Amino acid sequence: LESGRLKIDPKPADLVLFIRQIVDEGEPYASAKNCALIFKKPKKDFPRIKIDQTLTREIISNLIGNATRYSKPGKCETEVSLEQKNGFYQINVVDQGIGIPIDVQDKIFSKFFRADNAVKFETEGTGLGLYMTKLLVETSGGKIWFESAEGKGSAFHFTIPVTGMREMKGEKE
Repeated sequence: LESGRLKIDPKPADLVLFIRQIVDEGEPYASAKNCALIFKKPKKDFPRIKIDQTLTREIISNLIGNATRYSKPGKCETEVSLEQKNGFYQINVVDQGIGIPIDVQDKIFSKFFRADNAVKFETEGTGLGLYMTKLLVETSGGKIWFESAEGKGSAFHFTIPVTGMREMKGEKE
């Protein structure tokens, strides 16, 4: 990723069906924590869009995994949704987890960073997941951001241009 040699090979896909599959794959992990994982299907149909399915799966799975990992067992729900806004498809992952303290929110996408409340929550992690997720989103032509309040949860959002992900051949660009 950092070398600029990432290969992005977008192919047409049904984004709604694709997200549904990822949510279904994450369901057993959420259920094991007695948590609900919900896909809020859009009310309208979306045309097929060019995405690199491996990279998009990595992005969404990481956000869902974090949402579940940092939620209290039995009292959690993560909702995944898709909408179209301003020339982008926006994917949202909203949880009721531990949230991110305001004083460290500017570091959340930094390499090897884990907030103190995440470390105290006794979960495994290297602090690379959100760093890599941000690189993948931005390299493929999208944006990522979040809102969070400690003790109340987080909402992560990322975009994919309606024209599809940027193609990269794997050579340094």
